[in-house]
Amino acid sequence: MAGAFAQLRLVELAAPLEARRPSVRALTVRVAELRPGLPGLRDYAHRAVVTSP
Repeated sequence: MAGAFAQLRLVELAAPLEARRPSVRALTVRVAELRPGLPGLRDYAHRAVVTSP
């Protein structure tokens, strides 16, 4: 899951709007469920899931 989170962060940097797609948001939620202690995950999830339109 750490690898998936690393890829999510790269997507956010390269294409911020893509990070808010439903499939990417679902992956973010899944990573957060399985590895809640990953450094930076909480902030990323807040940006990608909570604050998306």
